[in-house]
Amino acid sequence: MITRSTLFAALLLAGASSATMAQTQDWTAETLLTRMYDAHGGGAVDGIHSLEFETVGYFHGRFQSRHTEPPWDLIPIRQYTAIDFENPRAARDVLSAWPGGLTMGYRSIIDGDTDWHLNTIARIYESGTFHGYNSTMGSVRVRFPVYFVQSLLEDTSRVSSIGSETRSGMDYLTLVYDEGSTMYINPETFLIDSVEYSAANHMVGREVDYRRVYDNYTDVGGIMVPQRYLMWVEGLPYYDLSLPTIRFNTDIGRHMEIPDNFVEVANTDAYSGQMEIGVREVADGVYAAGNGETQILYVEFDDYFVAMETGGFPSYAENTHAAMQPYMNGKPLRYIIPTHYHDDHLIAVHYYARIGATILTTRDKEAYIRELLNRTWGAHGPVTDATFEYIDGPVRTFTDETNRFDVHVYADAPHTENMLVGYVAGSGILFSGDTVIGWIQPEPGIVRQGAPYAALHLDQWVRDRQAAGEMGAVNEYVNVHGVPYSLAEWRQMLATERTFTTLPDNEAMPVLTWFERYGLNDNTTSDPDLEIRHGARTTN
Repeated sequence: MITRSTLFAALLLAGASSATMAQTQDWTAETLLTRMYDAHGGGAVDGIHSLEFETVGYFHGRFQSRHTEPPWDLIPIRQYTAIDFENPRAARDVLSAWPGGLTMGYRSIIDGDTDWHLNTIARIYESGTFHGYNSTMGSVRVRFPVYFVQSLLEDTSRVSSIGSETRSGMDYLTLVYDEGSTMYINPETFLIDSVEYSAANHMVGREVDYRRVYDNYTDVGGIMVPQRYLMWVEGLPYYDLSLPTIRFNTDIGRHMEIPDNFVEVANTDAYSGQMEIGVREVADGVYAAGNGETQILYVEFDDYFVAMETGGFPSYAENTHAAMQPYMNGKPLRYIIPTHYHDDHLIAVHYYARIGATILTTRDKEAYIRELLNRTWGAHGPVTDATFEYIDGPVRTFTDETNRFDVHVYADAPHTENMLVGYVAGSGILFSGDTVIGWIQPEPGIVRQGAPYAALHLDQWVRDRQAAGEMGAVNEYVNVHGVPYSLAEWRQMLATERTFTTLPDNEAMPVLTWFERYGLNDNTTSDPDLEIRHGARTTN
């Protein structure tokens, strides 16, 4: 803990010239961190028993972007956090949007040994949350460096070296901690300028470089708070966030209550609550294989199968393929068809290529798929002999006496360009990825969350295909993620206003008002056509 003697030492150090200190002081971990703690406002920390703050801005939505390659879309995001430092209580409210409208809203409530996860759009909740008190405190330390410095000062063994480095014309003090993370410290103010580190990123299967930057430090209640927080991943912009709301010493008890209009469900893990990999026959010779998080559509033909959606990691694809074996009657899997080209939907193509399945895609995606195939996954090295076929028109049809399966190119999908959508003509099964997540519903037949923008766009796209005679009736909407929707449930979802519930003091503003309220400059609306779509969806 920070002691009075430690703080007194910090005050003595503060009296010296910062520039002289940086040049002449023989720093130890304790003396430097003490100086930094005081500079960041450590003297005010003891008087703070709770904190509420809002972060608003963008992340670069690689996995929600319309574009496979950078620059990716800027995705608006808002987060409201409340934490009690004296008791293990906290709450976090998060909202984010696809281009065109709200897509995600959730809340974590942590109250001692009890915690809950709330879907603030579907208005359902369950016990347990992926944001515990410690992870919430970690978020506080990232946004408020004084608490980060405090944690290092309480355990100086985490510091491995102190030095200096000149970058962009500035002579920084450097502090290396936690086996390689480097903190760059302004030698005149002793405030943290940036932090750099490497960490494993499971989406790309290797370590990647991260850089956090703090800007526009402002004295708020005696604490030096960076009003702007930025992050780069592998040299590419990722986060750009501001802190418009900061409150100290409020009663956060009002955040611990679950709203009256929320319904408890047993489990929303894997979206549908289906945790184990399984197989559901959705029509004659048509199977949805996987758990509730990611499902892969298998379509049977006389002599082979076609699978659509690669599905998570290579190990997941392998396990799902194994679960399908009793239904395949010895027939080979001849084709694998990725629904789209974000890593979380494409990495598993590595497994299918290894077993000899032909990859069916549009030509513009081949180079990116080969990049993924060139990586090593687990014990398996690069795949250099993959077979490709291409969809050069708007649709590719597989047909024989067993089934007819149409693979449509959804060129202008809001999620990413040239998505692929499957349609089984005989049974009216439509299969798509990331246009809607089929969240578990509190009662069968009741759809509570309303339609995201991408689902509205998909519905119109389907209607256009039907009007042109390119697609028949749709009887069931099978989603890569979560539960399927009957036609009646789909229509109900489209007709339901997509609303969300927020914490007290976190106003439920329509997404389109964020830009004016917070001075954001959103490049997702730079396309005039998309601006029209944004304006048409003002109920979000």
